[in-house]
Amino acid sequence: MLFPYLEGTGPRCTEGVAREVARIPTPCIREMVVQKVVQEARAEGEDLLSVEHWVNHILEGPRLFTA
Repeated sequence: MLFPYLEGTGPRCTEGVAREVARIPTPCIREMVVQKVVQEARAEGEDLLSVEHWVNHILEGPRLFTA
């Protein structure tokens, strides 16, 4: 099974994640959220972004700004 890439990122994602990303209406917000979730996934050693991973980071509220 082939998994898509999110635009401008390295890790592959499931089609469910691609659908969730498409639901974010504002392009700059979409890009910012995707980049932060991808950073979190890389830090955790994830090679594939699943819907569960996406939801966990979105519900936690990705740390868009760090102190």
